[in-house]
Amino acid sequence: MEDPRQQLLTVFRRQQAFSRDYSPLYASLFGAIAAWLEDEPRSPVSAWLLDAANGRQGLDVSLLVAAGLHRDVLLAEPALAELAAYYPSVGGAQTAGRLKEGAWQIDPNFQEVLQQAIIVRQDELRAFMRRNMVQTNETGRGIAWLLPATLAGWPRFHLLDLGASAGLNLVADKRHFAFVDEEDGGISGWLGAGQPPQFEIHAPSGTAPIIPIDSRVPQILSRNGCDIHPFELRDTHDEATLAAFVWADQPARLDRLREGIAALRSVAKSDAPVQLHATVLPDDLSQFLERHMCSDSQPVLCYSTYIRMYLADRGNALGQQLAAWASEVRRPLLWIQWEPPSRLDRPPGQAPEFGWLAWTADLWLRGQEYHWLLGWVHPHGQHVRWLPGLAEFGRAMRAMAP
Repeated sequence: MEDPRQQLLTVFRRQQAFSRDYSPLYASLFGAIAAWLEDEPRSPVSAWLLDAANGRQGLDVSLLVAAGLHRDVLLAEPALAELAAYYPSVGGAQTAGRLKEGAWQIDPNFQEVLQQAIIVRQDELRAFMRRNMVQTNETGRGIAWLLPATLAGWPRFHLLDLGASAGLNLVADKRHFAFVDEEDGGISGWLGAGQPPQFEIHAPSGTAPIIPIDSRVPQILSRNGCDIHPFELRDTHDEATLAAFVWADQPARLDRLREGIAALRSVAKSDAPVQLHATVLPDDLSQFLERHMCSDSQPVLCYSTYIRMYLADRGNALGQQLAAWASEVRRPLLWIQWEPPSRLDRPPGQAPEFGWLAWTADLWLRGQEYHWLLGWVHPHGQHVRWLPGLAEFGRAMRAMAP
């Protein structure tokens, strides 16, 4: 069995290679830590990291170290003032490293500053790594449900996020999504009440979804989210923790996250505030539905984005429990997914690019079940390939609307 130090070294080297094309700061950060693990296994940072990892998965460790440092920088921790000079998220402009002749060159001064920052804050970083889970910040994934909801023709519905984290995608109707032609860059349509620019979804020319002129987002009666570890945004420190998982030299993503937090705050005193519930999926889904989703006969739209691979049996029990609940309560239930295709999907088809997700819709209505493959989508949502199933979905939903 590979020893813990070697496992961490492998992860940090992979993270360096992954990030070097678009995140110079994090390529340097991961590379510096990998170098200490490789060349100085008895160094203070190496010894500290092996202790702080505490049995966590190597990928989580790499992301938590980076996030813990970024959080301190965002909160203007005085001990990290020198490190902050490398972080664009707080106005830092110093260069941590660069690609030269095919190899990544790390600024020696950055390495020294980084090492000192980790040593000075080692107790706080260890505590951060042990009490936090890695948080995802792809708030552009809200278009997964927003577009189908707009096309469905329902006047009102309940909204449910399976795997909600902080619940920011539950307020996608308060964001702005533009559909962009890949060839000429023209905008063919948009959805949401937010102010542009926010998110762009790029697709081949002439394939934009046909959104009826009179379309608007139906009334959302409730916004619920399930997660094994919901992330509650109670104060500015929680906001900084969530923001810390955005890589510091990607300021546009940080802007989008902050807009998402503002949108979340905007619905807090509405009739449908975001409510997060600690729920083990798929085990507790049936119980959750019975407890929280049976107040009336209005339709329910639930969605999941890239969570099934983290669940037992790849989340196949989710569909079974949703189908059973829909059959029992006899009310419309629409399940939207952005998930990797598998042999169990109907139909799985072939993704145009490695790693792209199947954008699917499953409807249970009046004892019948329907399935559409709407398109293929990049995991971050910036690129999509629409399929005939999108138009078929829109026509069918409006034909079945009450």
